[in-house]
Amino acid sequence: MMRLGWIYFVFLISIKISYSSDYQLVDSAKFNNPLVGISCDNQGFVYVHDNTGIVYKYNQKLEHIQQFSPVKNGPITTLDARQGLRIFIFYEPFQEITLLDRFLSLTQSFGLPTQQIGYASQVAYGQDNNLWILDDIEPSLKKFDVPLQRVTFELNLQTIPFHYPFRQAITYQNRLYLVHQTGIIVFDQFGGFLKEINYEHDSKIAFWDNYFYYINEYSVTFQPLYTNIQVKQALQLPTKVNGCVLFEDFLWAFRQKKLYLYKKK
Repeated sequence: MMRLGWIYFVFLISIKISYSSDYQLVDSAKFNNPLVGISCDNQGFVYVHDNTGIVYKYNQKLEHIQQFSPVKNGPITTLDARQGLRIFIFYEPFQEITLLDRFLSLTQSFGLPTQQIGYASQVAYGQDNNLWILDDIEPSLKKFDVPLQRVTFELNLQTIPFHYPFRQAITYQNRLYLVHQTGIIVFDQFGGFLKEINYEHDSKIAFWDNYFYYINEYSVTFQPLYTNIQVKQALQLPTKVNGCVLFEDFLWAFRQKKLYLYKKK
């Protein structure tokens, strides 16, 4: 199980408790192009992608393992490696989905059918290997069966209160999370609306145990998924970072053309 640890953090529950836990910088890697996204699989390998669409895989020693160079260079909208055996990539400009294996070899690539989807702004890879798609034209939420290549569920988003556009779609623990400018809308695995969480930050969210977390320059905030308790944490880094992921005792963070690896002492 993943464990929390930061150089300094404060838990805000019913009372304020503070203590410190040290992380040390293990190594860093430099890239030719700016990094724009990061994900971690269930074995502790980290994946980053740059602004040209190249995906790099590193181990817990920050050793370069593999990389994937797409046929068409272009920005990746979503990279999700959490399943490990399947690496999911969505390209909004091309309206294309790419699936890689754990060696970053191409296993499947297809364009989204415009007659069924319209225009997808965000796509989330479901735990059942199907896709949750935000169609900007209607606007609507659709579930797309990949083997059958057809829509199996559709929800008109105008039937629920929301603030368009959405900046992220991601699944976790059989729930779908849609992030917009002022909040996060939560759906169950069948597309049923559950609740909305207040969230007014530009960063994408990620998950650890029963929390979601996000980074804001020098700080990381953890918020429980199933209660209203907030856990706020401040991470001291030599420079502000654009994104991070956690796995057990490891923390990866990136900014511009550098990837940093930290490990709990």
